[in-house]
Amino acid sequence: MSPASLVMAYRRSGMQPMSRPRLAAIGSSGPIEAGRARAEHAIREANLRSLPFRYQFLYAVIRNAGEISSGAIYEHYDAVGDRVWRGRSGTPPSRRTIRDHLRKLREYDLIESADSVHRAVDPSLEPTHDGIDIAVDAPQ
Repeated sequence: MSPASLVMAYRRSGMQPMSRPRLAAIGSSGPIEAGRARAEHAIREANLRSLPFRYQFLYAVIRNAGEISSGAIYEHYDAVGDRVWRGRSGTPPSRRTIRDHLRKLREYDLIESADSVHRAVDPSLEPTHDGIDIAVDAPQ
């Protein structure tokens, strides 16, 4: 079964994601820790792949910046939103929608946020959507 299939089956089951402290309590010895890290990576990768373009674009902005404040995200969207959404259905998301998208990315354990500053949990994950490279320049 593919990682994406496992994630979808997990979501359909109604089970709640395991918290980091609970995962940490499972064990931290060599092979167990390595297996857990691989599983977390596979789940994050499947979660990211399951998201539509607008979430992946937001993830790309955060990932490429390293760390970025909510205000800088809003400014970046104001600067590039019309260009990025040209030819796509819908319009660039509002600030409220961006906040909702940030919450979803946190729920999927793709980003961490503290004091309105966001960073990718696993920067090795590269967002793509339907084979389109959505990498963006880091905000100034």
